[in-house]
Amino acid sequence: MNVNEHIWLWNLASIHVLDVRHVMMELGEQLLSYRLPASAFLYATKGSAQVWLDDVVHMTEHFHVFHGGKGTCVDIAAGENFEYYLILYKAMVPVIGGRDIVQLLENERPFDIQYEFPPQYPLALYDSISLMNQEWKQGSALEQLHVRTLFLQFVYELLWQMDRHGITTVKPDLITQAIRYIHDKYPESLSLDSIAQALNYNVHYFSRKFKRQMGQSPIAYLIQVRMEHAQNLLLNTNATLQEIAERVGYTDLYYFIRIFKKHAGLSPGKYRDSMLNMKKVPERPFSRFRTPIVKRSPKRYSMDVCENHYRIARQSDRRFAGTWHTTGRD
Repeated sequence: MNVNEHIWLWNLASIHVLDVRHVMMELGEQLLSYRLPASAFLYATKGSAQVWLDDVVHMTEHFHVFHGGKGTCVDIAAGENFEYYLILYKAMVPVIGGRDIVQLLENERPFDIQYEFPPQYPLALYDSISLMNQEWKQGSALEQLHVRTLFLQFVYELLWQMDRHGITTVKPDLITQAIRYIHDKYPESLSLDSIAQALNYNVHYFSRKFKRQMGQSPIAYLIQVRMEHAQNLLLNTNATLQEIAERVGYTDLYYFIRIFKKHAGLSPGKYRDSMLNMKKVPERPFSRFRTPIVKRSPKRYSMDVCENHYRIARQSDRRFAGTWHTTGRD
């Protein structure tokens, strides 16, 4: 994205700081699969670590700035005692700016883009963010106003350094984010709306783009992931059907059985019996049940990463009403 356009949109935006945190990690400590609940700046101030933004790894020592939008998956592995500040914020631009602004927001998604760099003048950023953290802890309305002022100072200094040093930005890959989100969250109650909202995209745009690239809808893909895990549990555990149904995201056992039969051609109980009987006859040359339910994913996606079960830290996202255009929304 053009830095001048980025600065222009920041000038138009209404900014709400949602949270400010100061985090200290010890040697070997990890933060796994933390999904940003809002746009965020992460400012590393001490120590070294590996920081992943949606599976793209970055090495950091001393001062380092990271930015990601809502839905970005962050992993951190501390190489030594590592400290950072995290600022969660929401930026909204008024629709009175006209269609050009709306189109620019939708196409470029300025508050969701990813970038990282070691600032050339780190202490100016440090002064703003450390004071911001102190004021945030006070919690009064006056300190909250000061936090907003300090945040804008932080952003100004950051954009000035980006403009001066030609820092490039990267638009996050929606499908990569969606696939990882589904593999991380499949045991939970998910809908098309909730997935799109978690990734900060309009539901119709998200569904259309996912289907175009993956050849099926997000919900169809979710069901396939759930059925693959259900198959694995049926064949490798003694879990009851109710336990398996709940583990893969279905509270209604009869609905789970119906969905499973639709995809596997057999009820879960018959599938388990048939597959276990086949294991006892290894010389059998072929079987109608050998074909896996889930199509293999394109090689560009790392399913090894997606299959891990992470514990995801959660932060509530505040919603603001009014006649504003929020990135990723109609």
